[in-house]
Amino acid sequence: AKALRPVINKGEIKRSLNTKSKPHALRAALPVLDELHRLLEAAKIDLAVQPLDLSNAADCWYNSMIERLDEPDVRGRFIRQVWDGDGLVWEDYTEILTKLEEEKDAKRTRDVQKGLARFLIWMKPYIDEAFQLTGLRLCVDSANYVAFAELLAGKFKALSRAVIQNAATNANQRRIGQPEIPLVPAGDTTVTTISTR
Repeated sequence: AKALRPVINKGEIKRSLNTKSKPHALRAALPVLDELHRLLEAAKIDLAVQPLDLSNAADCWYNSMIERLDEPDVRGRFIRQVWDGDGLVWEDYTEILTKLEEEKDAKRTRDVQKGLARFLIWMKPYIDEAFQLTGLRLCVDSANYVAFAELLAGKFKALSRAVIQNAATNANQRRIGQPEIPLVPAGDTTVTTISTR
């Protein structure tokens, strides 16, 4: 258990059962024990994770998104159409994500923890999706979790930039009756491997 302390970032874990009644406490303890067990299992996995595992999981998520860009809800994660006064234009989310990354930078903000929390909240759906795709599990408070969120943010921004540029090109291609290009060029994909250890 001592080896897991740096991953969990706590010397001890306490949870209130919100009761003074022993029978109620015994019933309330089961979900808390389940939560504790999940936390310790994730910490054990997190302890064994290497940087290559994080990189491979981020690449796997990236490739999955490329394969699913034809789905409007997936494409909508990376770009959106907005009215600019003259008409509809494509806009991406890289500016928002870059701002959130800056908010967690000690050189740019006073409250690094608040900035980090906002960044991680914004990235959580993508992290959860990558975990589901790859089977990777990390403790939310660990350095590996933050490092993985940062890797995914980089992949997100790269994908967003490529999609918005090619979506605009495709709008012009349709206008002049020419074939469309892929939203993300095939050369931008990476090998989908996960360390088996």
